[in-house]
Amino acid sequence: MSGDVKRPYRSVVREHQAARTRAAVIDAAGAEFVARGYAATSIDDIAAAAQVARRTIYAIGGKPELLKLAYETALAGDHEQVPVADRPAVARIVAEPDPVAALHLYVDMCLGIGARVGPIHAALRAASGDDRVRALYEHFQERRAEATRRVIDFLVDRGAPIGRPDTAADLLWLLVDPGTHHALVHERGWTEPQMADWLHATVAQQILSAG
Repeated sequence: MSGDVKRPYRSVVREHQAARTRAAVIDAAGAEFVARGYAATSIDDIAAAAQVARRTIYAIGGKPELLKLAYETALAGDHEQVPVADRPAVARIVAEPDPVAALHLYVDMCLGIGARVGPIHAALRAASGDDRVRALYEHFQERRAEATRRVIDFLVDRGAPIGRPDTAADLLWLLVDPGTHHALVHERGWTEPQMADWLHATVAQQILSAG
């Protein structure tokens, strides 16, 4: 009977250890891709950074899968298995009845995403000469396009003064691109407050007058 009591405990411990190892590998892969570049990063580099064996890396995935997981983790902000659409930041946007205020909240969320995703986004884009990486880059870009279109439709339903939703969706997709955040902050030396002021002002001007 004592064995029956201990078995679930041991299972939970193993699950927690596996989750910690998986998170460490994904974080190490993301850091190595950003620091070295995707092509120059080897499985051995990732294994050394995560302090695990090569076989542990391959149990999670090869380089393309690790790049995808690192990007998705940066997008979410943690390793919890909760889609971005189900996160509190999105819930606050949906609960906001004023479309202008909702757009402001959306930009706030995108600023946080841009700060987290910008470096791995730059690494992903730089490696898009690789067919598998290019497909991944296009996948994430299309996902963003779908997301910004849903945001515009939501704002229009709430009465936002948006004359041409298709144009507004494309402009929003362009403005909140993590690559834009990375270019201005990491390459041009903008501070995060500068970035926030510019993005809020530009989104309000371009989106609420798109028509």
